[in-house]
Amino acid sequence: MLPLENLSGDAEQDYFADGMTEALIAELSQIRALRVISRTSVMQFKGAKPPGGLPEIARRLKVDAVVEGSVRRSADRVQITAQLIDASTDHHLWAETYERELRDVLGLQSEVARAIAREIRITVTPQEERRLSAARSVNPQAHELYLKALYFLDKEPQGLPKANQYLLEAVEIDPTFAAAYASLSWSYAHLGNWNLRPPTEVLPKARAAAMKALELDDSLAETRDALGWLKLVYDRDWPGAEREFQTAIELNPGYSHPRIGYGWCLSILGRHDEALAQAKRAVELNPLAASENRELGRVLYMARRYDAAIAQFQSTLDLHPSDALTHIYLMWTYYQKGEHRKALEQYQQSLAVRGAGPEITAAVQKAFDKDGMQGALRWNLRFMQEQAKTRRISPGDFAVVHALLGENDQAFKWLDKAYNEYDSWMFQLEDPVWDPLRSDPRFQELLDRVNFPS
Repeated sequence: MLPLENLSGDAEQDYFADGMTEALIAELSQIRALRVISRTSVMQFKGAKPPGGLPEIARRLKVDAVVEGSVRRSADRVQITAQLIDASTDHHLWAETYERELRDVLGLQSEVARAIAREIRITVTPQEERRLSAARSVNPQAHELYLKALYFLDKEPQGLPKANQYLLEAVEIDPTFAAAYASLSWSYAHLGNWNLRPPTEVLPKARAAAMKALELDDSLAETRDALGWLKLVYDRDWPGAEREFQTAIELNPGYSHPRIGYGWCLSILGRHDEALAQAKRAVELNPLAASENRELGRVLYMARRYDAAIAQFQSTLDLHPSDALTHIYLMWTYYQKGEHRKALEQYQQSLAVRGAGPEITAAVQKAFDKDGMQGALRWNLRFMQEQAKTRRISPGDFAVVHALLGENDQAFKWLDKAYNEYDSWMFQLEDPVWDPLRSDPRFQELLDRVNFPS
């Protein structure tokens, strides 16, 4: 489904059209017989089509048919026009317009999804039909805040604080809005994951929001996905995390995000072939997204399939040259192969896309030219120490650098801090960067403390 066109006449209402697009994709992706491309990929075609038009879009997304349309919001009503198009011929197969009060917007989304399924002539199971028919009314003001939050969640990490605030306002207005609570859980968790707020502060709030969402509606895949992540990071409950991710996928087979979390879980546990299957499926569902493509590379990296990982990371950078995390993962992959100069180049590129000036990249180059990778690591340690004066730096990041420098006592000091702060490195202890510490008895003790399965 391509982004809905905003026909309100007000560009500031783009968030509403984008949010409705995401909502309709979420509705359609619950139908197992459909392969629905996730929002992150289709939003790249917002406002413009490539020279080849719809056939070219279909080729890039690897789909047979495309749904496009528009949304118009006026006073307390919303109207959606949708049309189904044969992607290979650009031939219109079906079109319809739907209109309801804003209070019934969730029912409108379900009605449009069922109509599209009927026109495509796919089988909707009785269970899927019940889910699609179960939409309830929602407070229009809360729903508007929710759509604004989705808009800013898509712009993480910078948009996370604003998304979190909108979601808090939404659930205050409508305390029965389960989807808003599920997204609120994610916003809290990611504030911690991106080091914007201390994990010890936000993870309990993320759990409370997820449990409230589950209490209100136990059929939301987004809630189970959030709980899976929390069981990894906060509870250190590996079997519980796996069950939550599996439930999320069962509830919404077309939702790519829980497959990322499940891939993390499986690769950490050393079940690399299963992790690879989940990561590949996530890319199929969201082929142009940085996160899904990056995750496929990360699974290969965790499996020590370094050449394949490098190829996948390079492919991700072809799509998203400014994705700092992909540069970081590529750096670590080159490091593990002993290709230190290439690793340095990726580190410099990650600094540049995060806004570091040429004097910074030149300084780390000078350190490398003088003392090789050890010099670059020591420079990075000083750089992080300086950065930590004004923002939170993950204690796990300090531990990694000390480990690679052979400073085990310092590494374990920072790992102990990471453990107490629920740092995300605590569920990545199978990462190859920790290989220098594995023979130290303290590392096995740490694995035991995080309940790592033997």
